[in-house]
Amino acid sequence: MDNNERQCARCQRASRDKLIAPPQVPAEFWHTEQLRETFAAQHIDRVARAYRTHTHHHAVYDPSGIAPPLLGRWLGLRQPQISRIETGPPIRSLDTLVYWARVLRVPSELLWFDLPGQTRQTTLSVRGDWGVPATADEGSLELSVLLNSLTTDCLPILAKDESAGFGVSAFGSSSLTARAEVLLKLFLQLDRRA
Repeated sequence: MDNNERQCARCQRASRDKLIAPPQVPAEFWHTEQLRETFAAQHIDRVARAYRTHTHHHAVYDPSGIAPPLLGRWLGLRQPQISRIETGPPIRSLDTLVYWARVLRVPSELLWFDLPGQTRQTTLSVRGDWGVPATADEGSLELSVLLNSLTTDCLPILAKDESAGFGVSAFGSSSLTARAEVLLKLFLQLDRRA
């Protein structure tokens, strides 16, 4: 059977697929100055604009990148809505942030919010340049290191060999806020003893 189309079947599929969903992009795509600035500004709308106009898309979509109506189609919005969103105040709705991040396949480690079911690694700064790594979804941190560093001059809490495996996660299913309140009360009691 002859193909009377201007493109082969594979190219036809590729042309169709680029309109259905955002493309897979390489990891280095997300590490441009423009995207770093938009993530730092915590503005998903600007992230979407930087995504849409990224030079990676110029060869496949258009010399100016992905057109706003196409981005709108992927996000379930009309072009005027995209224009208003790109120039307006930042979106604050967590549901919308999560939806946009998932549609555009934004790596979770670049986001300023948590995607449901995914863990981000963060650092809590406690005193000066001293930091304690924490897993955002569990709120666990090396409590023994924290307590010992804050109390070494008056009362070491745990010996080095006792500290393995001990962390804030020992509070069970308490929220991070509840865990912080318990730690604050503990520190205030220790402060009174000193």
